[in-house]
Amino acid sequence: MFNRIARYEEHGFGLPYPVVILNAVEEELDEKGARVGVRIPNIEGLAAAVALGRCFDPYELGGAEVRFLRRTLGYTQKELAGHLEIRPETLSRWEGRKENADQRPVGEWADKALRMLAVLDLAPRVPGVTVDPKSITGLRIRLRNPNQWPTLTAEQVIVKTDSHKRYEWDAVHLPMAA
Repeated sequence: MFNRIARYEEHGFGLPYPVVILNAVEEELDEKGARVGVRIPNIEGLAAAVALGRCFDPYELGGAEVRFLRRTLGYTQKELAGHLEIRPETLSRWEGRKENADQRPVGEWADKALRMLAVLDLAPRVPGVTVDPKSITGLRIRLRNPNQWPTLTAEQVIVKTDSHKRYEWDAVHLPMAA
């Protein structure tokens, strides 16, 4: 038996915080009503929507977030480094930087370049999310307190085309959580 969950926190993206999923996850229950598993539809689309949502959050990207964006884009470290015109060792240092380090993992220019690359690549994959890539250029990257993380929330929306309707992911931007 399956039961739809109103709010589910997913910890499997390698981010230092959970992703909140609204009204889309189904839990599988045994005959006694105990949860035996969960089913998340279109996990690749969800990852792309979460990545887009994070790109428009103005706080600096942490090492785990850089790694998450790279993996969601489907690039190796060498490939992404080539697109950003940096050395693979530099990207490796960004990804390996601990979240509580005193130093910023990525400079502001590189942070914006990575976000722009992600938005241009991922936006066509997530028709439920409306984005304006130009807003990345005007984004003012802010420092984040070490224990302050974004709250990334996603929900499924209905996207209508000429002949049918289908479910796609949308990222809901919420303020930073303390």
